[in-house]
Amino acid sequence: MFKFVNSYNSLFYIAFFRHFEQDAQLTCVTIVQEPGHRSCLRELAHQLSILFGTMIVINNLLEVGIPLLKTRISVYYQKKRLLSKDKRLSDFQSVPEKEVVLDVYETTLSDYEELAIQFGYVCMFVTAFPLAPLLAILNNVIETRIDSIKVCKLYRRPEPRGADTIGEIECLSESER
Repeated sequence: MFKFVNSYNSLFYIAFFRHFEQDAQLTCVTIVQEPGHRSCLRELAHQLSILFGTMIVINNLLEVGIPLLKTRISVYYQKKRLLSKDKRLSDFQSVPEKEVVLDVYETTLSDYEELAIQFGYVCMFVTAFPLAPLLAILNNVIETRIDSIKVCKLYRRPEPRGADTIGEIECLSESER
């Protein structure tokens, strides 16, 4: 709920409530009939273009940059520690020994949350910013590549967890199992 309000409140304000402002500097109109007035839809499109630009560039750079930097630092300190013990050990590390210094990939919830918010931008405000679906597709292609890099190279392998079913919770007693 917090993410929804935080992501969409300024856009809803511009789209639906901004034209009720009494201050002349803040006022915008939904339908521009006179040349001296600003359009709320143009302002909304500008806001959405900034949001999509930051989603594509800054969020994706941070999503890869921070784990990459953490990984490089931890690998550097591990090599330094191994070199201080024995110079021959650092050359013969197995894949699991190299992966032990990587961060744990906790959950995919933040990735899905990001896509859901983007879907809301596209669905609710496409009339103000018709370029939004194209930018969303571009972002999704980039995001898919970045997520694959994250899971394959920047984080540890996920720990396999067994499951009895595909997700339904069955209310069976111990004797029925």
